[in-house]
Amino acid sequence: MNLHLQNKIICITDNGDLLVSIIAWVLEREGAIPCRVFLDHPKQRIKETVERYGQIDGLVNTLAPDKPVSLEHGGYDAFVGCLKDNVVSTYLVTQAAIPYLQRREGAIVNLISCVAETGQGNASGYAAACGGRIGLTTAWAEELAPLGIRVNGIMLSYENAPFENRETTSQEIADAVTYLLSYVAMGVQGELFYVDGGYVHLAREIGGTT
Repeated sequence: MNLHLQNKIICITDNGDLLVSIIAWVLEREGAIPCRVFLDHPKQRIKETVERYGQIDGLVNTLAPDKPVSLEHGGYDAFVGCLKDNVVSTYLVTQAAIPYLQRREGAIVNLISCVAETGQGNASGYAAACGGRIGLTTAWAEELAPLGIRVNGIMLSYENAPFENRETTSQEIADAVTYLLSYVAMGVQGELFYVDGGYVHLAREIGGTT
């Protein structure tokens, strides 16, 4: 299937995770040009990308690493730090990219941990941040639709899941990201795609854990 991604410029926020490299590899395989964007100065990084390539066709907002923040023993700085890493930074880099995505009728894909729905001990900050990213995804989908920009989310989990009794792979997540960025997903807007092997919706049904 031709995903019509040839020579499309796709920005990927770089958090140092291996998944970033795998997403870039899958996009290259489809003929796209992935560009890593560091979040230290998002507006400047987006500007540099446009100066180099002349356009932006897509943006992938990856997740910063999970930092343990419990309710009982966590503190303000650690909790707010999680929100800054995964909500505020995502807001700022996306805001900077909007004018360029509008020109190309581009697409945004937000990666979101299923922890937002399943919960996890010592993860108050991470769960709150991922819940915030769900809200951003749906809000942006409505706000940006008149500009011709699609916005969708990938709900991901690496937990041992019911389907085939194995963990979801990074390439499966990257393949889903690539699909949502592509021409063949033009009819998909404001959706949350669960790439978790059934971890969220089936685990309780067939004896798995959440």
